[in-house]
Amino acid sequence: MSTTDKNEIFKVNIEILKKRGFISGAPRIKHDRKLYISLTPTGEKTIEVSGKFLHSKYNPLKEAERLIQASNIKQDEDVLIIGFAMGYHVKRVLQIVKDRKIIVFEGNNDVFYKAIENIDFSEIFKDPRFELVLCQDSRVFSSKLVKYLSIISNLLIHRPSMEILPSEYHEIKDLLKKFLMKKGSIDRFLPLMYDNFEKVMMHYQDFEKIEDYFGKYRNVPIILVGAGPSLDEDIQYLKKASNYAIIFSVGTAVKPLVKSGVIPSMIIITDPQPIVFEQIRTENLESPLIFLPTTYWKVIEYRGPKILALQEGFKESEYMAAKLGRNLIETGGSVITTALDIAIKMGCNPIIFTGVDLGFFNSKTHAKDTVHGNKKVDSFKYFVKSNEGNIIPTFLNLKIYHEWIQKRIEKEKRITFINTARNGAYIKGARYLPFSDLLHILQNFYKKEGKEIGCKSLKNKPHR
Repeated sequence: MSTTDKNEIFKVNIEILKKRGFISGAPRIKHDRKLYISLTPTGEKTIEVSGKFLHSKYNPLKEAERLIQASNIKQDEDVLIIGFAMGYHVKRVLQIVKDRKIIVFEGNNDVFYKAIENIDFSEIFKDPRFELVLCQDSRVFSSKLVKYLSIISNLLIHRPSMEILPSEYHEIKDLLKKFLMKKGSIDRFLPLMYDNFEKVMMHYQDFEKIEDYFGKYRNVPIILVGAGPSLDEDIQYLKKASNYAIIFSVGTAVKPLVKSGVIPSMIIITDPQPIVFEQIRTENLESPLIFLPTTYWKVIEYRGPKILALQEGFKESEYMAAKLGRNLIETGGSVITTALDIAIKMGCNPIIFTGVDLGFFNSKTHAKDTVHGNKKVDSFKYFVKSNEGNIIPTFLNLKIYHEWIQKRIEKEKRITFINTARNGAYIKGARYLPFSDLLHILQNFYKKEGKEIGCKSLKNKPHR
């Protein structure tokens, strides 16, 4: 291709990108790598970066198709793509995903500018569904990426693009690798999730429906109890608080609660692995238990009321919800995010986070008396601000849940959110309040309403 042709192609591409606001000013390209464009036997162009091909040397289109299939891209959801490269996978995703956004993150600016010199991408760049984020600043880029990872699960990572990210972007590469590990872990558990689903759904008529609880507890206070280290500070208040608020506990927090004389009003477990049943099996509990159909199947042996919640993001659950006329819940990827969505749908207000640290004060990961109670971690790469104003370490997955919680809170203008974890992560939209002060507020609410709210009110099905 002549220099004139390259200049014309580049001009067409760059003008569209500038017009759409994806590029402003000169490109930020600090690294100096050898980039080569070559033609494949099928007539497409591929690119070689420091001896590594980003696309097949033989058939990039077929390779793009395989990548999309392996990524299990859903056609009815927004798609997050990491790595543009020569755009073959991006173009194919635009063809198969209708009326949904395609957000592309590209950290290899030199590769991107080489690509737009050699291929006319005007069809892609003009598509109103297409959005592009280039890496002008690694911290800003990383922050944006974490936000999108927290709200979009329909993900395609172009691994060759990830592998060649420049060394200055090591945190971004590490973030993506850990996310891939998490995704790989989910994929690894898929057979177990399908097995659980089949066994649980054989008994679905024996379970209460989570949607029967939706809207039945309007303006009733609820405390979402996580198993973070701050629970050790606040657990002393929970027994008294249980008279004035629903105590909604994750499975991991059940043992320390019961040991302190606190009987949860509700419990939620979501893990597909057998170990999750240990969280509730050894306790003589009859608190209502909320679970997903993919939760370890022996949940059906629980002695108390069992409440089934069908979740978004698992095809079989979505199919059964449509077939049975059931509602779906958002899980957000963790048990506490699932609990938050349910509490919101129940109509509860205020919603109080206790033991939901989303970070590690003094490197401690969990409250005592949990299965992880003595665990400490001394190597961190991610940090968040605490309610005390300090910077505390965290993990990538917790950062993603943190973002998801903040996004979910942002949608709920009429609900008051409170966070009691003094040394836990600051949650935007959730006011920090020491539990001792919160208890006075709950007591005053109880006096005003003149009714008991705690565990007993949830022993039976809600009034229909």
